[in-house]
Amino acid sequence: MNIATIRENTMEEELACMKFSRESKAFCDEKGLECILHEETYDKTNYQDTIDRIMGGFNFELFTDKINTFFHNPDLNVHIRASAYGTYGYYWPDDNIAFVNIHHPGDLISTVKHEIIHLILHPYAEKFKLSHEEKEAMVNSLQAGLL
Repeated sequence: MNIATIRENTMEEELACMKFSRESKAFCDEKGLECILHEETYDKTNYQDTIDRIMGGFNFELFTDKINTFFHNPDLNVHIRASAYGTYGYYWPDDNIAFVNIHHPGDLISTVKHEIIHLILHPYAEKFKLSHEEKEAMVNSLQAGLL
């Protein structure tokens, strides 16, 4: 596994996240997840604090070493994106993107790690048709044991 990029969403990417978040609102409500859907003007500088917090607190080398050892070097280039929309963390497996919300009040690093583990486990979760709750339990267990 490799962390390929860490950056804020572009305006076009934010529009896609906004659309995804609106489409996911019922699911989030059902699962008790906060889903941020506010309207705000896109301003790239609003995202910099989140990027700085991730860059300043994330030991990328240690994390990737642990992931690569445990999962036997998964062939995955992960992209981390800061967004103003959606839950505090989510992932898009088709694009290998782990999102963290710029309005996240808690531990950004833990959330990014959590979403990356989701990306790694996604093929298995799909193969075994795991429920949302089962996926969360599996990711939380691995995260607690690994990191």
